Amino acid sequence: MSKNQGLSNPVVVAALAPSVGKAASNSVDFVAKNGKNIITTIAFGVALYYGRKEYIKWSIQKYLEENGDNPDVITAMIFYKAMHKDWTVDTLFWSFTIPDGT
Repeated sequence: MSKNQGLSNPVVVAALAPSVGKAASNSVDFVAKNGKNIITTIAFGVALYYGRKEYIKWSIQKYLEENGDNPDVITAMIFYKAMHKDWTVDTLFWSFTIPDGT
């Protein structure tokens, strides 16, 4: 008798067939009954993620429109651009710059 008989035994297959079919049917029924809720939850999560990003962009733009002529805001923007630059381009060519824009 082989050690690896597994599901080649017709008695085992006949015994397990209803339970495997029932489990698959239950999972399909779960998705069918709750599909609308699942899709709504995923859509709400995606809308929340991208909505927050767009709100932040909008609030920054609104602040800059209201305070764009303030010298302190202009100085802060210059410092931000100097400090938050993409350093990968500089490191590829082995040229390092001081983070003050020079």
